Amino acid sequence: MGKRKVWWGIASALCVMLVGCDPCEEVKRPQIQKKGTQAPYLIKGVWYYPQSHYHLKEEGVASYYGINDGEHNGLDAMGGTYNMHKMTAAHKTLPLPSVVQVHNLKNNRCVLVAVTDRGPFIKGRVIDVSVQAAKVLGFFHEGTAPVRIYALERESKVLTELAKNISLKWNSLSDLLPEVRKLCQNYQNDFPSSPGSNSCKANRVHLDSGRSVSLKKIAIERSKPKIQNELVIKNIESVRSKKNIQKALVTKKIYVSVAHLSFDEATWVRVQSNTFHWICSGIKKVQNSGHKPFMILLGPFLNQSQAQKVINFFKKNHMSAVVVPLS
Repeated sequence: MGKRKVWWGIASALCVMLVGCDPCEEVKRPQIQKKGTQAPYLIKGVWYYPQSHYHLKEEGVASYYGINDGEHNGLDAMGGTYNMHKMTAAHKTLPLPSVVQVHNLKNNRCVLVAVTDRGPFIKGRVIDVSVQAAKVLGFFHEGTAPVRIYALERESKVLTELAKNISLKWNSLSDLLPEVRKLCQNYQNDFPSSPGSNSCKANRVHLDSGRSVSLKKIAIERSKPKIQNELVIKNIESVRSKKNIQKALVTKKIYVSVAHLSFDEATWVRVQSNTFHWICSGIKKVQNSGHKPFMILLGPFLNQSQAQKVINFFKKNHMSAVVVPLS
């Protein structure tokens, strides 16, 4: 009788051990508390080490999450509530929170998202965006898309400061993105704000080198008066032509109004204004305009032809845009 009890005890202990070591048990996403978002974590046998900086430029496949996976209204890696209808995203190693620009290489759409979660944990995928972000980027029905992503350092730091004053349980950090962009709009040249930022940087280098060359030409003007005088005159004429263009922009005052937008659509339009370097008045809310009450004013443009190109761009994206002449 005593031996039988001993054997039953050993069998019970083995069952408990087997239940506690279920090999099928997997954590979809690490639920890390806010203070521990920089700690290394283990998913599916792989260790991930969050970076302490915001320097990131990646190309790969983007996917989205929140439908039929139990993630919607669940906890994200920062301890907040994940909402698939907000402009948020998940990344494996970026500091939390971060602001990332996602550029869909297939249709050239760009959006800003607030990274508040960890993932995706599938080989080849660089970012997991929310359902709403996937819709704005235009790959909701396809499920995935080739993308290029940039981490925006200044915006990320501002978002981190603003996040200290809100409750993650009741608020989404993506709602702070317009305020973040507003605070950082005076420093847009300090980070790659668009996929075409390399060309913008090249233009600035060209202008800077042009100024340095012109100074050298003026310095040796006396030794080679004829040649140098001609070069200086050309530089002066180019400066005057630039000033004339700027005056034309101010006097003609041709604007493009993009109206009847949801908040997320308005945010997308503002991102496009940064990408194509259009002057943007900011997001405005129009009273008694239904469920899409936001509008944005772009300009002024040099002529009607430039304004029409902008209108055609938004019409291709199924948005209402018209020319607005202002005095």
